[in-house]
Amino acid sequence: MQPELSPPDVAWPLPGDKLFKGDSDPSHNAVIRYLQSDRWDLYATAYKDAADALIDRVIETRQGMDSFVYPVAFLYRHYLELRLKELIINSRFVLTLGPLPSQERDVHWLRKLWTECRNLLQMVWPDGSKEVLDAAEACILEFDLLDANSECFRYPEHKRGRTPTLAGLQDVSLRNLREVMGRLATLLESASCGIAAYKDEMVTYSCDCQ
Repeated sequence: MQPELSPPDVAWPLPGDKLFKGDSDPSHNAVIRYLQSDRWDLYATAYKDAADALIDRVIETRQGMDSFVYPVAFLYRHYLELRLKELIINSRFVLTLGPLPSQERDVHWLRKLWTECRNLLQMVWPDGSKEVLDAAEACILEFDLLDANSECFRYPEHKRGRTPTLAGLQDVSLRNLREVMGRLATLLESASCGIAAYKDEMVTYSCDCQ
């Protein structure tokens, strides 16, 4: 006897189902059309907040520790990539170096992005703490060494060679990951806020001169 394809007590997809539509109750809607002007900052912050929330949930419930590490680490990594790109774009504006070349927007390597970002931050704040930047660099390069192409926490195998990803990595403390990422984010977001303030001043001055 063949099993039923659609048992009556199972919620299968329904004709006319749509994934992305508004709800009649506005409190259930994520509002996309009113995105803030700096979408790089919005996206970066959203990925980090999502990772933090997942870890909070795991710590609270003591469930999902071994499986949530993959989306959590991916979200943190993507946060870093977006935040570094945002810092590079806005630093270049403040330093009047012109827009970021289109081919560089497609770079995913944290090492390359951090090298460019650090150089620009040191130009914006030449008297800034080298020790703090060195500490941040060590964390970013650790992430890059583990997941250079942003695929290791998304796939169980490398796209090339089909070898296992994350080979050699064993125990990961999600609590420590959240704390260290929090300190790293404090530095990066402080720089982001400072550069955004410089940018606003430049835009306001330009408008006043017209």
